Amino acid sequence: MSLLRRIGALVGAAALVLAAWPTPFAGNGGDPAVVLPSPRASSPAAPTPGPSETITPVPTEDLGPPVFAEECSGPLRPEWRALFGPGDPGFGLDSDFLASLRQVSVSGGLCTITAERQTTPSGRLYASAAMGTKDAFAQRYGIFEARIRYPAGQGLWPAFWLLEQRDAVETPPEVDIFEAYPGHGRQGGTGPTELTSTLHYAGGSHHFTHDAGLDLTLEFHVHRLTWSSGLLVFSIDGIETGRITRDVPDVAMYPIVNLAVGATGFRVDETTPEVATMQIDYVRVWAP
Repeated sequence: MSLLRRIGALVGAAALVLAAWPTPFAGNGGDPAVVLPSPRASSPAAPTPGPSETITPVPTEDLGPPVFAEECSGPLRPEWRALFGPGDPGFGLDSDFLASLRQVSVSGGLCTITAERQTTPSGRLYASAAMGTKDAFAQRYGIFEARIRYPAGQGLWPAFWLLEQRDAVETPPEVDIFEAYPGHGRQGGTGPTELTSTLHYAGGSHHFTHDAGLDLTLEFHVHRLTWSSGLLVFSIDGIETGRITRDVPDVAMYPIVNLAVGATGFRVDETTPEVATMQIDYVRVWAP
């Protein structure tokens, strides 16, 4: 998630090295490393081939068993850890990740991250959670996929992303499979139809924005990254949204899902819900 961008902060004893403050993006900014699909008609066409190779989204049933699967049908898998906190890990948030998963629950076949307005140890307005498999599961290349429904609201900032497995929680490299800024009030945001995908690398970042043309907060959607040597391919509901062809990491990375609230450029306001939930149907990873 662009959560991590050129910020120096400590998570416990671990330094966060971040790349620049996140802001909503438009298109691909003319970045030659980003290849966007051709405009689509109402029925999706085949993904536009990139310069490295052609990848067509593979139906989930053809992928074989995943090497990691959180199906949200019982207690959380033991690999999940609270990633940040307590306090603000350097993002300028209006929420506190609390250094715990107490804002994560499992019921009815769903994992739910709840952001709610309450008193927090750091004095921030909201409590929420960031869950990742740091030190427990990481993989180089393959398919990372999650089926998620995230909430609408000013200042809400849901994301599904990857960080390199190392002792410190730090970036680069960082791959944001998706992050969304579904608010659109005077405090900033891109609205409920858009999401952003980003690669942060040592020399900067490559990113693009996808406008789905529908309110993504109303239903569950399947977000997928297909990662191979020199190529990242992003899709939502089986439709390719874009690919990144340069500066692609070749190290093991672990998945993260979180719901942040408020940051520079998209603050909360009086319309932000008191309670907001991000529902996760599953998180699955397949070997390359």
